[in-house]
Amino acid sequence: MSTAPDQTSAPPVADPVGVRRYLVVVSHPTIRWAFPGSLIARLTQTMVPLALLLFAQEHLGGLGAGGAVVAVYAVTASFGFVVIGRMVDRRGPYVLVIAAVINAAGIIALVVVPAPFIWPLAAVAGVSTPPLGAAIRSVFIRSFGKPSERASALSLDTIGTEVMFIGGPALVAALVVVASPMTALLIAVVVGLVGAGLFAATAGWSKGEQIRATTRHRRLLDRGLLSLAPLLLIVALQMAAVGFIEVGIIARAIELGSTSAAGVLLAVWAAGSVAGGLAFGTRDWPGGIRRQCGVLLGLTGLGFCTLLTGQNLVVLYPLMFLAGLAISPAAATLATICGLLAPAHCRTEAFTWLASATGLGGAGGYALGGVLVSQTNAGTAFLVAAAIPVLAVVLVLTLPARRLSGVTGGGAEDGALLHR
Repeated sequence: MSTAPDQTSAPPVADPVGVRRYLVVVSHPTIRWAFPGSLIARLTQTMVPLALLLFAQEHLGGLGAGGAVVAVYAVTASFGFVVIGRMVDRRGPYVLVIAAVINAAGIIALVVVPAPFIWPLAAVAGVSTPPLGAAIRSVFIRSFGKPSERASALSLDTIGTEVMFIGGPALVAALVVVASPMTALLIAVVVGLVGAGLFAATAGWSKGEQIRATTRHRRLLDRGLLSLAPLLLIVALQMAAVGFIEVGIIARAIELGSTSAAGVLLAVWAAGSVAGGLAFGTRDWPGGIRRQCGVLLGLTGLGFCTLLTGQNLVVLYPLMFLAGLAISPAAATLATICGLLAPAHCRTEAFTWLASATGLGGAGGYALGGVLVSQTNAGTAFLVAAAIPVLAVVLVLTLPARRLSGVTGGGAEDGALLHR
């Protein structure tokens, strides 16, 4: 008499918790090299604006001209990201290396040509800046199927981005002290080429993905990307609020008679963002991703509002840390929604639109915040910054849940997660 096979199934393996979630991310065969490559390349992108500002100030005579050159670089980069991202989806990650080479050539030429040519070369360098942040996020979405893994990966990415935005300007400042802005620019070029090469060599797109992307990218704008418009507005609003806060903090430090404290306050703010991002990625949180995003944006506004009570530096330091806690988690949820809504064949392009909205929103916040602070005071900037996320929350909550639950960017699990 035959024995019936054992029908007892093995218990499901529980998802890791805590720091082990990040270990799962960084130990993935593709991510273990592609992620460091993207961070190295993005270090360049945090170095170039400050180094370019200081270089242009020396050669064009003043911070005003230097700031205008950086603006040319930043605006052209925002548009170039989208074009390069689309080409990456169609042709693979080595497009990023070609872009990095053109970017490097533009920066090298910029430091040796006569002053009038700095402007067009800044545009060349900007428009060819490789969108490594968008590319690695596309790899994360493709590499991790579980929402918990994606959340941890995207949290880790926002944390890494925060660290690069702290480390890049600090490295430029050190290089300027021991050498010159030109040296900082040239070192940034080398770092960017190394990072882009490492990413491209380890994060290859499959041939099938490239064929599907080439077949479907026939319109100027894929119809599937149109659903991202409300999300891009939310991101732009959130980054405008961040710009208002940065300008407001500088103004408040001046009001308190300690201009040097501004840099420390912004560093404490970034540390709060890093701490919040680390905590967010270590566990599952209640509610779907849409609800989480709305809550985190609301907490961001609340944190910004508390800065109104910081009338001296002793109180302002802990308030800045608290005001930063929700920023990285909110950014991670926005990136998750983008990855889930975007069609699989144009995810990199979708993330470049997100990056462009980030850059343009931040620039708008800086510009409007500067005007507002010059006419009023730092408190007004804090008040406006606290109000902006409230509008973003409304936009998140009015996104059509039915359309979100029917996305093609993720599996059924992702659709259910968004629908809740």
